[in-house]
Amino acid sequence: MSTQIQISAPSTVRTSIQLLEALTERYAGNVSVRFWDDTSWSSRPDLPARFILVLRHPGALRQMLWPFSAIALGEAYIFDDFDIQGDIFAFTPWLAHLITVGNQTRLGEKLRLLWRLLQLPRQANPRNPMWAGKPRSETQGIEGDRQGIRFHYDRPAEFYRLFLGPTMQYTCSYFADPEENIAGRRVRLGRADHSRGKTLRSGSRRGDPCCQTGRVGGTGHSQ
Repeated sequence: MSTQIQISAPSTVRTSIQLLEALTERYAGNVSVRFWDDTSWSSRPDLPARFILVLRHPGALRQMLWPFSAIALGEAYIFDDFDIQGDIFAFTPWLAHLITVGNQTRLGEKLRLLWRLLQLPRQANPRNPMWAGKPRSETQGIEGDRQGIRFHYDRPAEFYRLFLGPTMQYTCSYFADPEENIAGRRVRLGRADHSRGKTLRSGSRRGDPCCQTGRVGGTGHSQ
């Protein structure tokens, strides 16, 4: 981003850009950002923008990064403090870079970054769980739902085989000993076991791949 645009931008935009410059200094990829006032910035304008980090308000970056944890980042995304447009998988290497920066940066530099981060306002969108994950547009409609379903479920068979095993069945599995896996000879169908009142013995495992909430995979352990 040019110096002229930085000078003319609001102070919260300039502070966010200074922080982003520090957090992308040794990152090889391009982090493209669009701010709440439509100001744009890129860490590597010579590279294509595979994703755009959209900051919804002046406190968005603070909500993303303080405290620096997966929970804070996830909540900031769920409650729309920030959004990712484009390839969200291209966004994750930068997150890995931030973890590396946190592990390798000296204490003095960490404190300077924190001081700059805390100059941003303590602004956040309401943390109302009732609105988490709701469509942002009332006009999304059936076609929008279809697009979401295709995006979530239209994956190659090889992906589902990692969780469902060679039989590609959504079911429960009963593991007789810790060495068995889902492709083992003695995998038992958990649903049949449950129907006969079978209970797990101490040390046994039960895998429960399911799709009730759009998730695949899960493991239960006996107590």
